Amino acid sequence: MNRAMQALRDKKSFVGEGDVETAAVDLDSEKAVLSTEREIATHIISVDDDPTLNPWTFRAFFIGLGLSTFGGVLAEIYYFKPQTVLVSLMFLAIISYVLGVFME
Repeated sequence: MNRAMQALRDKKSFVGEGDVETAAVDLDSEKAVLSTEREIATHIISVDDDPTLNPWTFRAFFIGLGLSTFGGVLAEIYYFKPQTVLVSLMFLAIISYVLGVFME
């Protein structure tokens, strides 16, 4: 029973070998040229996460509730108009990123 519980815990662990993909390239070698988009992204963007930080911040709630209200109100207003205007989720995501960086 103890082995089964340990195996289940290992399976449900958030930190695993296959969870994070990193690009391990020695900058002095000839392989320093990154050829694919995935290699460039994993080389530039940090994939380390601090699980001790609290994700429930004022900024997250303020931006999330504000932009969801903005998108919902615009969708409701323009639903009854002859010309429908759609607010893209990509637009809201980019605006939320800009506001999040501004509020940092």
